[in-house]
Amino acid sequence: MSEYSKLILKLMELGFTEYESKVYLTLLTKGPLYASELALHSGVPRTKIYEAIKGLMKKQLVEAYGSPKKFSVTANPEPFETILAEEERKYKEVKSLINEVKDLSQKNGITQLKGNLQILGEDALDNVFNDFLKRARYSLYIIADQQIFQLLKKHEKQLMSIMLSEINLNILIPYNDEDMINEAVSLDLPVKVGKLFDQKGMVAVDEEVFLIHNPETGASTVIIQPYIVKLIIENSLKKSFDGSLELKEYIKFLHTGFSEDLINLKVESDAYRIFFYSALKTLKEDELKKISYKMLESYKTKTNVFEAEARSALPAFVELIKTDIKNGEIKYDETTRMITVELEDSPELPPSPWFFMMKAYLNSQGKDLEKVASINGEKKTILQFKVPWEIEDILF
Repeated sequence: MSEYSKLILKLMELGFTEYESKVYLTLLTKGPLYASELALHSGVPRTKIYEAIKGLMKKQLVEAYGSPKKFSVTANPEPFETILAEEERKYKEVKSLINEVKDLSQKNGITQLKGNLQILGEDALDNVFNDFLKRARYSLYIIADQQIFQLLKKHEKQLMSIMLSEINLNILIPYNDEDMINEAVSLDLPVKVGKLFDQKGMVAVDEEVFLIHNPETGASTVIIQPYIVKLIIENSLKKSFDGSLELKEYIKFLHTGFSEDLINLKVESDAYRIFFYSALKTLKEDELKKISYKMLESYKTKTNVFEAEARSALPAFVELIKTDIKNGEIKYDETTRMITVELEDSPELPPSPWFFMMKAYLNSQGKDLEKVASINGEKKTILQFKVPWEIEDILF
């Protein structure tokens, strides 16, 4: 690790963000600079440069002068005295917290095992969760059962502050808890919906500390072993989040009537994605159609979507396709039965396996999906498809 990288880490330990550290060291070595020059020399994105400058000015380490504004480090050493005082205050808080935890271990049945494993009584969870939020410096993964979700609501402002501090915050709630989903809509937090591992709540901090909560007994297990925690995050937590959906996205699924089926399909679809994107670029449409029929046969036993009437199934397919389209959008018009796809690149067909499965499904229903328009602009391609409905399909 270079000396420059070590200095950045040391400043981050003092409460600087990574971008603040880079800007401050750049001003120390380069002297006064304009914001555009700062972004160039520090490697901080232009969109983040003023945020970093504002943070340093709040710490009284950087000052501005002139028009247009130029920025330089302050000559006064007092700001570092303030930081030192703040670190001493935090040290006293930690010392006090250790004493509190010792008290909790007596009052709430915390048992210490081998120095890196703790079993917590139910009443200790709130205090430990709050301690986890204070510990977080880089990442925080939270999989919420009911009790942990109540703690999320209680500590919402603190969690929002964590997000603003550029800590990677990840929250997952269970797809089969309707009350929790309805409550989560009002939270200003990045919530995803998916499956809980063994119906237990979990919290992981900075690949160092991990908690698993058992809602049946109320007890929690805390693991303080970075190597083990990192394995849990890589092999369990991240996979749960990869197979989940954004809350707003999932709510749209609820309106299709197949939300439980669709969350299962979304989890499984990741196994096909890398293969499909490669196949789309190399195989002909007829060959892709054959693959789609094979996929359709495999999925028929997993969901009721493919047994539904087309008028019910099409909106569900469109929502699935939408999860694959990262640079564009897809819309389904209930009145005209038209599907419109807008993409930033210029493919002939939407880059989603669910689009081809939709075609295979329609074929199995004796229908087809016809392309009626293809408009290629400089930055956007618009594709339109329609299903040739029979008159009874429209009337009944």
